[in-house]
Amino acid sequence: GGGSLFRVRLPVDNGLAPPPTPSPTRRGRLLVIDDEPLLLELVREMLADRWDVEVAAGGAEALALLDRDRSFDVLVCDLMMPGTDGMAVHAWLVRHEPVLARRMVIATGGAFTDRADRWLRETGLPVIGKPFAAAVLLRTCAQVMAG
Repeated sequence: GGGSLFRVRLPVDNGLAPPPTPSPTRRGRLLVIDDEPLLLELVREMLADRWDVEVAAGGAEALALLDRDRSFDVLVCDLMMPGTDGMAVHAWLVRHEPVLARRMVIATGGAFTDRADRWLRETGLPVIGKPFAAAVLLRTCAQVMAG
């Protein structure tokens, strides 16, 4: 007639709990444009677990790709490349896909012309210096995608 008393002692973590379910976030789609094949592969490997990464070996290849497919969330583009440079890629985007032109990140080794320096200031695009750490690239791309 006095009732019952139960004591249940549960361990905080016995290692058997399922891993937490990740929040449902959409993977971003990234286009990396550079004339250095080794850098393209390195960036693809650095970001492949969080982004769907496409690469283009130079500006001309990037424009050919963008002419067919503009469904990228962020573009990371080398500034100084032979032939079609980052400024030319951006100018094409301004004419054909202005929203994507604002979601461009410039990667540079730091050696650029006065014209390129002026252009960087005028556009206000985010700039990351080469060589860059994966964390810097991830953070910058996430910020650009978030708006």
